[in-house]
Parts: sequence; C-alpha cells; structure tokens
Amino acid sequence: MIDVQKLASDIEAACRRAMADGNIPSATVAVVEDDKVIWTWADGVSNIRGQTQVDLETVYLIGSTFKAMSTLALLKLMEEGKFGLDDAVSGCLDFELSGDNERDPGYVSTSLDTYVRCYGRPWFGTGLERQGTANFRPVCSFGITGQGSASNKGRVFGRGFALIGYLVQKLSGVEFKQYIHRHIFEPLEMASTVFEPTPEIEERMSVPYVVDQDSGRQVPVQRVKLAVYPAGVVYGTVSDQANWLIFNLNNGVFKGN
Repeated sequence: MIDVQKLASDIEAACRRAMADGNIPSATVAVVEDDKVIWTWADGVSNIRGQTQVDLETVYLIGSTFKAMSTLALLKLMEEGKFGLDDAVSGCLDFELSGDNERDPGYVSTSLDTYVRCYGRPWFGTGLERQGTANFRPVCSFGITGQGSASNKGRVFGRGFALIGYLVQKLSGVEFKQYIHRHIFEPLEMASTVFEPTPEIEERMSVPYVVDQDSGRQVPVQRVKLAVYPAGVVYGTVSDQANWLIFNLNNGVFKGN
C-alpha cells in the first residue's frame, strides 16, 4: 500500500526543486496507482505576463508519449486481422519502397528498437507517396531516428512514425487523426487532447518559454509544430495523460472497458 501523504510530499518537493533549478514557470502532476489517480498537484503560471495560475485543466504541448498511441492504433488493426507483423511493408502500400526486395523487404515487425531510415521530405500521408522509390527505404516500420549525433547523421526524426500513421490510415480507411480520436481519445475520455487547438483549448494553453542566457529571464517562444502528427506534438492536459496511463497499467482496460 502506497503512503500517499509521503509520496505527495516527496514529489512536490522534487517538483519545486526542478522548477527552481530550471527556472520553469509551471508544472502539473498526476500520480496513478492501479486504476485510480491517487494524487494531483499543480503550481506556477501558464502565462507570466498575465499571471494565469495553472490547474489540472491547463493544456500543454504533449510530445513523444503520443508515439505510443500511434503504435497502439496500428497494433489494433493487426488484432483485427488487417495485417501480420511478419508481412512485408510493401504489401500494405500503394507505392514502391526503395530497396524493397525479397532479401530485405522491410517487415512490419515487433522490433520496436530498430530504425526506419527515410530520406526525403518529412510529410505525412501524400508526402510519402511523392517521395517515390528513390527517397524512401524502410528497415523496419517501427522506431524513429534522432538528430544531433554523428551516428544519426542523415536520419531524420519522426519519419518512421509517418509510415506508421500512413499504415493506420491505409488499413483502416479512416483519416489518421479521426481514427485516433475515435479509437483512443474518445474511449479514454481524453476530451482535452487535440491535434489542432480549438478556441476553448487555446484559452487554457500554457505559453512555452526558454530562459534567456544573458538576463536569466523567461522569454516566450513559438510552439513547436511538426508535419508528422504520428510522431507527437498534440495538445492535452495531465488529467488526460493520467487516463492514458491507467489504460496502460491495466492491460488495456479503462473504467471496465
């Protein structure tokens, strides 16, 4: 049995230290045990100029945790018999892949830690088709490559998940964002998680800041915007993320469903 009071004290202290050390304007926290949220916390301001206090309904930019949702969508289609994990990727597509052959076909695989190498434009959907045979070669349809290290030179962040998103759309016959809303956001009651902020969501969104190295002040910056939705960059609340966590901790069950 978790000592919630002690846990809350420890986490709150750690959060306050991190906010002070990083000059972070705000933070929201939800702790899940089994199928329940056992503790929540929110502190700071979402808008420094307006001094808007944050709460559990404050909307933040959600990053790479969304990659797991894209993968879940694809595996749901596998469970429905739309494809097999050992199928060649080319059998699911309307266009050819560079390097696609019997020896190295690029399998839809459970090797989640392997890479997709995609050379060409990073656009999701029709952009993949435009790349054609010369610019797009899969090693495996799961996983992404990063930027910034010598070993990653020439590999581009997120394009592996562009392929995952394309497969979801192609195999389901439903536009990717609609599929995610219908099969993940709605069943998990993630009502404040969206791809494109509505005016109501905009009103609750936190402003992103960076620390100016010269003055030490927090300076507002533009929000990151990626063309590759399946790789991340959606908007949501900590409460919605807690629902996603409950689903994962309970073998795919949320509120008995």
